[in-house]
Amino acid sequence: MANADQILASREKRVRGLKNSLYLDWENRVASTISSGSNVGSFTTLSGTSQWSDYANSDPVNDVEVGKESIRSTTGLTANLMIIPHKVLTKLVHHPDLLDRIKYVQQGVVTQANLAAVFGVDRILVGKTIKNTGSEGLADTFTDVWGTNVVLAHVTAGPDPDGTDPSLGYRFRWTSSILGTPWAAEVWDDPDGGNYENRRVQYYQDEKLTATELGYVIASAIA
Repeated sequence: MANADQILASREKRVRGLKNSLYLDWENRVASTISSGSNVGSFTTLSGTSQWSDYANSDPVNDVEVGKESIRSTTGLTANLMIIPHKVLTKLVHHPDLLDRIKYVQQGVVTQANLAAVFGVDRILVGKTIKNTGSEGLADTFTDVWGTNVVLAHVTAGPDPDGTDPSLGYRFRWTSSILGTPWAAEVWDDPDGGNYENRRVQYYQDEKLTATELGYVIASAIA
């Protein structure tokens, strides 16, 4: 295997596949936690004409301002991150209100950068990941990990070892005393007949909401 061509490096490809599955599970856990209104400081649920897919009546900018003020008024901190599901973004980029606000820049094309400027946040992340919820052996059922709920949050810019910088949540990762590393990939042969090879990828991590008041969810942003 040491000198195998890239396309034939089956061991590395399968281990990478296991790691990708763990990444998907990680993102799914985070999305399920922070995009649920019952888990954060406050939330609103849009319906009917208030949903952003109703171009004639909805007001995305005001909805976001209300969410940002909810965070600021209870913590003194401002939302610096907005997570928009891909399905919501595809509606937002055609919203007349947003197009009108950016019509004099970049030929009126809505980008993540000018969306961040319009909504007044430092960063916008777009949730594009999908997952297969179909049972094994049955037809595939693909759904969006991030659904249609928009998340506003105040988060730290990086690691905060002394815990003095409040953040909606943190990822905690530690080193295994047995493996000596946070991430580990193991490969071993079938101990009986050597007819197959075992592969295992594991890591030590947990995610926690540490200041729920620093989050706000706009649920059912589109119909």
